[in-house]
Amino acid sequence: ARCRRGPRVRAPSTPHRAPCRPRRWPSWGPGDILTHCYRPDPNSAIGEDGKVLDAVWKARERGVLFDIAHGMGAFGYDTAEAALRDGFKPDLISSDVHVIAVEGPGYDMLHTMSKLLNCGLTLPEVIGMSTSRPALAIRRPELGQLGVGAPADVTVLRQYDSSYVFEDVVGTRRQGSTLLQPVAVYLDGREMEVSRRPFEESFLRGHHHEH
Repeated sequence: ARCRRGPRVRAPSTPHRAPCRPRRWPSWGPGDILTHCYRPDPNSAIGEDGKVLDAVWKARERGVLFDIAHGMGAFGYDTAEAALRDGFKPDLISSDVHVIAVEGPGYDMLHTMSKLLNCGLTLPEVIGMSTSRPALAIRRPELGQLGVGAPADVTVLRQYDSSYVFEDVVGTRRQGSTLLQPVAVYLDGREMEVSRRPFEESFLRGHHHEH
């Protein structure tokens, strides 16, 4: 029997070591996490027939979890839309923000969540994939939920009806109809300052002016 402390996470560092290389997957199983599941070509999760690869479905059947991990090069609208048409939703949503990606097109967690919301996921799905499900995936069930005794780490959100234009990592754009914005943030019960989000500020100023 194998003794493992936690799930394995596959996080490729270059496009040529992207996630969809099925020959390496047979040993992956329940709770292991594969990142960048909606990345564009090369090595996307979508085959030449426009459908999700069989190896991806088989990995999911074994209990492998699939994470967005947007970052600088791992979210393409063509892949996301094809996957969702085929019924393949992510298990987890993460921004994969780092020193370069913070300048776009991923920007931050809420921006990434807004993209998935505008791709057709419901608000409860997007919230769960960003909070409670990741907490369970890393075996920290006390996080990502608002139960009695849980840490009071809370972000209060406002959902705007908007015509904001989102962009993926290859420059493809989609006009959305809704945008999530932070109203208040609490860490361990203490109210924190809400960080500025300049990439959306000019749009929201116009939104407030119109309304």
